[in-house]
Amino acid sequence: MTKVSMATAKGSISELASRAAAGERFLLLRRGKPLAALVGPGDLAALEAGARVASFDEALRAFRRRHRAALPEGPLVVTRTRGRPAR
Repeated sequence: MTKVSMATAKGSISELASRAAAGERFLLLRRGKPLAALVGPGDLAALEAGARVASFDEALRAFRRRHRAALPEGPLVVTRTRGRPAR
C-alpha cells in the first residue's frame, strides 16, 4: 500500500483514483498519521463482503435451519480441561 500525504492527494486525486481502480491501494496521511484509505471498487466489495460475516450464533442458527441438524437448541457450549474434552 502506497502512502500519500493529503497535500499530494489533493493535487493528484484523479490520477490516484485511476490507479486505485486498476488495483493499487493508497493510505492517505495527515501530518504523517493514517487518515483514510483509497481502494478500487473490487477491493471495496471484498471488504464489505467480509463485514457481512455473521456472528457464530447467527451462523449456527442458519446451519440448523439449512440442515435441520439434530443439534440442541440454545447456545452451543464446549468445555475443555487441559486440552481434552471434559467428561
